[in-house]
Amino acid sequence: MTFELYEDTNGDGDRDAGEPLLQTKVTDGAGKATFDPVKPGKYVVHEIPPAGYKDQPDQAVEIPNAKGKGPTIFFQNEPKPANHRVNDPTGDTSVGDGTHVFDFGPAIALLCEEEQQNVIGPSGVVECDPLVAWNHSAGFGTAGGVSVTTGLSHDLGTTWGDYAKAPPGSGSTFVLAEPTVIYNPVLNRFVLAADTVTNTGSGVQFPIMTWTSSGQPGFWNNPVNTFPGISPDPASAHGADLAFDPRNGRIYLGYTISNGDGTSEAMVSRSTDGAESWKAPISVSGTGTFDHVDVEVAGNGNVYVAWTNFGGNTSETYDILVSTSKDSGKTFGPATLIRQGSSKSGTLGGCTGSATGRTVLDAAAVFNAADLVVDPRNPNVVYSTYPVHGPETDESDVYLIRSENAGKTWSGARRVGSATGTQFAAQIGVTPDGRVAIVYYDARSGSSEIDPTIRHYDPFADAFVGGPESLTDGNPSPLWNIDPSFDTHYGNCFGLGGPDIVGPGSGFFVAWTDGRDPGPSGNDNIDPNIYFANDIGPFLPTSTSLKVSTSASKITARGNVTPQPLKGAIVRVTLLRDDGPGGFEQVAIKQAKLDAGGNYTASFGRPNGGTCRISVVFEGSEGREPSLPKAKTFAC
Repeated sequence: MTFELYEDTNGDGDRDAGEPLLQTKVTDGAGKATFDPVKPGKYVVHEIPPAGYKDQPDQAVEIPNAKGKGPTIFFQNEPKPANHRVNDPTGDTSVGDGTHVFDFGPAIALLCEEEQQNVIGPSGVVECDPLVAWNHSAGFGTAGGVSVTTGLSHDLGTTWGDYAKAPPGSGSTFVLAEPTVIYNPVLNRFVLAADTVTNTGSGVQFPIMTWTSSGQPGFWNNPVNTFPGISPDPASAHGADLAFDPRNGRIYLGYTISNGDGTSEAMVSRSTDGAESWKAPISVSGTGTFDHVDVEVAGNGNVYVAWTNFGGNTSETYDILVSTSKDSGKTFGPATLIRQGSSKSGTLGGCTGSATGRTVLDAAAVFNAADLVVDPRNPNVVYSTYPVHGPETDESDVYLIRSENAGKTWSGARRVGSATGTQFAAQIGVTPDGRVAIVYYDARSGSSEIDPTIRHYDPFADAFVGGPESLTDGNPSPLWNIDPSFDTHYGNCFGLGGPDIVGPGSGFFVAWTDGRDPGPSGNDNIDPNIYFANDIGPFLPTSTSLKVSTSASKITARGNVTPQPLKGAIVRVTLLRDDGPGGFEQVAIKQAKLDAGGNYTASFGRPNGGTCRISVVFEGSEGREPSLPKAKTFAC
């Protein structure tokens, strides 16, 4: 790697035009580069990134005096995320054969054995296998047809296989849309949910159904109707969302019921037997104009449910509400209004043949929905991201808010994306070590090309890390024919599936709908497919504390690393001794593993006589930079 040292002549911490380049250095075999001595003052270090790696922010340094060693700084190089196609596009050449993926999905689940969770594996990352579920047009709208498929990867998303379809269970049922999927490590099974249509003989119903698959999914069991008592058409259930309690494996299902009379309700059901059966659903909202239900379970078992009050299709504003259960989903407290009167994103009536739908880019249906996530380290810390119409012709911006008291109060809103262009369909993820990322589609100003984009947030510094990053390395894809829809199974403006994101510990897994592949001429020569990327994410700076205690025969070093890394990361603890003119010499080194709280302990036999020194340094791990050394000197 090559590093450049600039003089920061105006002292603003940035590398400005006209500021002189003083030195250029290349790293040695140990990955270090040392600049020649410079006079006291302010400087900026710039890294020229290697091919295939992301740009890293410049770092400002200050030399306070001309004596002693200068400061040490770290640049943690992060590879650009490679893109991998999830689905098999074979035969995608015409209407009804899978050419289209639907407007809802993809969804990601993580196959992590219980003992793997939150622990760094031999490869240096948390080793989880991603499973992706998506909609497609093959079988869509056909009795007994199947339009939800899943695929599994065993190499962090590079290659995909184990494709399996969700069976309808009978010839009178078809699987409709909006898949959501989880892996429950307590019960060692995947659970999939989706909208369905079934003919009971006495009428047509639109319930949510669930499927299970134990262990490695090469198949899905027949579906379970989560609400057999749902009223017949025109009532319908849609927008399923699944979550599970990591302590006991209880599963929660949120969705919207449209009552067929212009009203709707946010519903939650729970299963205590691994989705073999479901309790009667609870209306957490009451009757109104509600939609877009999101369910999350905190580490202490609290169940958070978020939904929106869209105020009717012609309303220009919407509200976001959250309710919490502290008794495993049996009852829910009163709703908390976390955002009120937000301007709806998109343009009303922008879709051909629809006076009430909202679109962006004159084509793509857009939904004013909040996404919720709970910090796995702290059940009281909750994040939400949501869209708002921007000024004038800016159809959509994405914002982030945060609660540190279990959703009682919320921070001010921060815009996630750039000030220009159209950002929409945002989802949020958090890793087991607490890093946060938001993924969304970004359409540059004046363009209908869409680019899946990720923005990283450091909750420990309460600041975004760098700027928005393209997951395609700046190669957006054009929209295909969705208004009017090329695939006549769908209504106009549907067909752009929003992205999904999860944080397994090895960075972030992201899936999205992409238009880079060639397809039928009637679909603008595009075959929409599902793509996946593993974004490592930024490595956060760390510090290591050190306390030393002694007894007649033993020296013990203990401390912790902040921000807390994942369990199993390493602190190198070195005992040195000075007993004469030769200075300090190494006596012993121990590799101390961090526990779940980020603490370490290492003990040594106590030498006789002389001066002892304990030096500790955190060596870095997934999501964390190495720390600067910390040392204490004392009589042996």
